[in-house]
Amino acid sequence: MFRRNFGRKKITLSTAQTSISMDVVMALPKKICALCEEEFELKPDKPGFANHCPTCTAFEMEEAAANQGPKDADQIRYEAEVNEARRASMKNLLYRKDS
Repeated sequence: MFRRNFGRKKITLSTAQTSISMDVVMALPKKICALCEEEFELKPDKPGFANHCPTCTAFEMEEAAANQGPKDADQIRYEAEVNEARRASMKNLLYRKDS
């Protein structure tokens, strides 16, 4: 697996006679979790909400997966009907002729 360098930036300064190249590490923004009030660094590609720490985000994702469960035939049929009605209403709104 490869390693990502979050917050790294390469800066090159050059003049007519010399060229200087250096790596600068930029700090990631610090946030405070809205649920547990713990301070954490907000990293790019972090799943979940930007104001929830990784621990709370993992807990929420596990909880959502556990609550989802299998669907029965009536629930699938109901969702299909709702989606069909939604598509029909969007089609009517988008393509109706104003007279």
